[in-house]
This record gives sequence, C-alpha cells and structure tokens, in this order.
Amino acid sequence: EQNLDNKELVGEYVIKAGLAAKYLLALINDILDMSRIESGKLNLRQDDFTIESVIQDINTVIYEQAKTRNLSYEVINKTKVGNYYVGDIVKVKQILLNLLSNAVKFTAPGGYVRLLINKERCSGSMETLKFSVQDNGVGIEKKFQKKIFQPFEQGESGLKSTYKGTGLGLAICKNLVEIMGGSIVVNSVVNV
Repeated sequence: EQNLDNKELVGEYVIKAGLAAKYLLALINDILDMSRIESGKLNLRQDDFTIESVIQDINTVIYEQAKTRNLSYEVINKTKVGNYYVGDIVKVKQILLNLLSNAVKFTAPGGYVRLLINKERCSGSMETLKFSVQDNGVGIEKKFQKKIFQPFEQGESGLKSTYKGTGLGLAICKNLVEIMGGSIVVNSVVNV
C-alpha cells in the first residue's frame, strides 16, 4: 500500500511479476510436453507448410532476442523457395525456437547465431531436411555433450546462475525430433 503512489516502483514490480509468470508458464509447458511424450500421448499433426512460413514465424521471435543481446542473426535457406512440406509445423517451430533461443542465450554480445536449412536427401517426391543452428557462444564441454539431451541436465554449475532454464528444453527437442523420424546431434568446442 505504501508504494502505490510510486509509479516507477509499481511498474518494476509488474514487470518482475510478468517475467516470473512467463517463466512458470514455460516450466509448466515443458513438464506437460515431457509428460505427453513419456506417456506416448503426443499426437503429431500433418500440416502442409513452406520453409518460408517457418522462417518468418521464427524470425519474429529470434530477431528481437538477438537484437536485445546485440547479436548478428541470419538464416541461410538452401531449399527450393515455394516447396511444400508435410509435418507438424507447430513442433518443428517449437524445436527450432528452443535451439535458437539457447544459441542466443549462450552467445555473448557481438556474437552471431545462424540457422541453416538444407535438403539432406531426396527420394522421388520426398525430401529430408537438415536444420543446423550455429553460434559462437560459450560452447559445451565434451563430457556434457553426452548427456545434453537428458531431462533436467544443465551445463557447469557456474553457468546455472547466469543462464536460467528448466533443463527440459533439449530433452523435449530430442524426443520430438525422434518421434518425427529424425535425429539430433551436437558438435561444440568450449569458447568456440
């Protein structure tokens, strides 16, 4: 009650409460996703989509995150413009947003983040795509790379206080990728 007249202080409290609510919502959504995956109750949709629509939606979020952290962000799309693909577009975007957000989070100001999209294989009218996320962030130690996709795993304890997260995002990505018939790998060198 005593600070209600201080609009600046009240504004700060509202912003902090909003950030806490977003963090809790993200945590709940991650736990629900893992629960659906582990129980086998995750249903994949079969949407028709273009890579351009995926890029546009992702860029809406990632450009702003990269700009806020003073990072260079670019997308290199080597697929044929206008081609339609079939798959769960929501899950594809969820995976890419998670990977790109992590890249932004773990890259120091002045660094870069890239999304590369290539056609991996082609068999008749079927194409397999390869999405790669590159950055020049803090990197991941070799010993941690073996368990990076396990639930609740996070890197070195010194980083945990700097980079908050649930430790579920990459586990969810791995499970979603595998449910869709794909694979996910990490290649990283510390400070590279």
